[in-house]
Amino acid sequence: MLNFVALIEKNVIIVLKGMLMTNKEIGLLLRTRREELKMTVNQVANCLGVSKSTVSRWETGNIEKVKRSHLFLLSQTLYLPIELLLGTGSPKIESAEIILARKQLENKINTIKDINKINYINKFIDTFILNEKE
Repeated sequence: MLNFVALIEKNVIIVLKGMLMTNKEIGLLLRTRREELKMTVNQVANCLGVSKSTVSRWETGNIEKVKRSHLFLLSQTLYLPIELLLGTGSPKIESAEIILARKQLENKINTIKDINKINYINKFIDTFILNEKE
């Protein structure tokens, strides 16, 4: 969260609870988050089923309206709370670093084909979580 928040503050974008952002502000938010997640415009476009130029126009604020269905998919793809994109709140934004680390771990786990190894990892994670709560 720190990189994203610092970059937003550096560019003087302040998201206040219940305040709507301008198209340019939303665009900066989308581009910044995409870059933090090390995604290309093409990758985002593919996830949403739109063209690269549409994503580019969103990121530059050169589009009047974004369909709600696209806002929902943007929210999921960029791990941004939908409330933030709709301007109905200013929820906490999860760190891109944590998201990328989780994806990396998930990709590694997805390569394991042995159920015993998967169960072992699952038990290890359960133990780790329990120890963290104590």
